[in-house]
Amino acid sequence: MSAALEAFGRRNIAYLVFTALAVLLAIWLESTSGAQGPDRGGGHMIGLVLWFIASLASVGVNGVLFFVGLAKKRPVTKEIIGLALPFIVVAVVLGLEPLLT
Repeated sequence: MSAALEAFGRRNIAYLVFTALAVLLAIWLESTSGAQGPDRGGGHMIGLVLWFIASLASVGVNGVLFFVGLAKKRPVTKEIIGLALPFIVVAVVLGLEPLLT
């Protein structure tokens, strides 16, 4: 188990944990707000903005590390996973959308 987590990468695990926490924060903010009608949705928007900022940083860092790893002829598996994770999260959310509505 530890070897699998190490192969996946700590940055990638931290990204997934942050994504889960952003979703939980958005749900909590929506459930505790008293807004009704068109004013609702602020919690979801905060969660989306936080996720976008984290994803942008993750793709940027992993992109730089990918090219550094290629230049130094090191394995870049973790960086490839890190570059794909934001897109995988979007695909999973879009795939689950019909089930959640």
